[in-house]
Amino acid sequence: MRATLRALRALRALVLLAGFPLLSLLPVAGLAALCWAAHLGAPTRVAVKLYVVSAVLAFLALRGLFMLRTPPGTSPAPGLSVTEDGEPALWRTVRELAEGTGIPAPAAIVLTGDAAASLSEDTHPRLLLGMPLIQGLSESQLRAVLAQEFARHAGRRLTGRYRTRVLLAVAGFRKDGGRPYRVMARGYTAYAKLYVRATLADTRRQEYEADAVAARLAGRDATASALREIPALRDAHDYYLGHYAELGHAAGLLPPPGEILGGFGRMLTARELELASLRMRHCDPTTAERVKRVKALPADGRTAEGKGAALSLLTDADRTYAELEAALLDENTRALPRAEDWQHLLDAAMRARLTGLDTPVHQALAAYTGEQPALGTLLKVIDDGQLWRLAQRLPLSDQAAAASGRAFREFARPALRRALRGMVLAELSALNRLRWEFSWSEANPNPLMDGGPARVVDAVDAAVADSPDTAPLRALLLPSAPPAPPTDERNTS
Repeated sequence: MRATLRALRALRALVLLAGFPLLSLLPVAGLAALCWAAHLGAPTRVAVKLYVVSAVLAFLALRGLFMLRTPPGTSPAPGLSVTEDGEPALWRTVRELAEGTGIPAPAAIVLTGDAAASLSEDTHPRLLLGMPLIQGLSESQLRAVLAQEFARHAGRRLTGRYRTRVLLAVAGFRKDGGRPYRVMARGYTAYAKLYVRATLADTRRQEYEADAVAARLAGRDATASALREIPALRDAHDYYLGHYAELGHAAGLLPPPGEILGGFGRMLTARELELASLRMRHCDPTTAERVKRVKALPADGRTAEGKGAALSLLTDADRTYAELEAALLDENTRALPRAEDWQHLLDAAMRARLTGLDTPVHQALAAYTGEQPALGTLLKVIDDGQLWRLAQRLPLSDQAAAASGRAFREFARPALRRALRGMVLAELSALNRLRWEFSWSEANPNPLMDGGPARVVDAVDAAVADSPDTAPLRALLLPSAPPAPPTDERNTS
């Protein structure tokens, strides 16, 4: 009975698949018939126009058919190919899991910078393994992820692979951007939605089967925890790229060698509590159902297996970070200077960010004074009693623009406070009297200076008060007095 159901599902999928080529072939056949009819009876001028229009439409239709054969955007992903001699433990693990799922071992292992693992659809499949997974998973969790991917690959029949090609073809039409391509994409998109709905149950079943295989090869608990871990790791990696790896973009500075990748592991260690929260928050219904099914499997007594970090599978992690970085970065990026350490990178990045501030207050100040929007210019405006006239040049809501007196000042004060604080920090940074506290665990860097950040806050508040006073700010910006020379007691009397 079960075999019959599988055969019927496969037959249904194949019938639906036949619809995709027909979306291209039927219009071409119709155009050919129309052209033949025009050749037989239409005036030459009309027939020629019809031939030209038909040729264009036929090209678009046939292009869709060729896209199904060779999906766009499938060029090899950038990465570092590792040999069995260079990474014997990783290759041994991959071969063992491939054998356990009944597929040949991949022809190559390519380390990438993405938080994902996949087998390419080439004639000789390559394992694309994201370094963030190796950094963030335990050895047993990584085994579970690889076993799931191998099992999915083993169970992915023609229907599954063709489904992927259809979705890529639709994306290719949309990417081309021209109106004819978008029109063609509508037909493919509508049919693709029908096909996806019809095969959704098969896709879910294949996922459940792959999870069961992973639980058999890597352990039930490791498989369940890996399912929860992957979405959290992807979000954490996106955060890391935006807040750490690309920190020095404005300053034209890269992290130290190997740290573009290596820093992610340090951030994960420092933010373990946040990662635990991400696991709970990103457990969507589909993943929750998969975890529930895995947890329902019989206990296998393998809880203690593979607790060590998956990073231990690499022979030399630091060397691999550096080599993978070189493979991922383009030539222009590799030519950028490197920071000495993360603290140096943060200081340079904050200095560049503060120097390049261009807030509405900066723009209003330049228009109001006709001078460069510098801190000294703003302090002069405040001392001349013109601060609130300057504030009237800011972009204001209708309610703020209609206000007056104290109400207007309350509307304008936050923007003035933010801009003035940025100018003060930029000036202190230029004077080398300000550093920023680098942290893997804190979202925003804290300024380090004499008197602490509170001194800047108090001085800025005084400058934008109802009765502005710039004296605290000017005192803050005075150069520090040099230390007195030591007294020679022998020359005193």
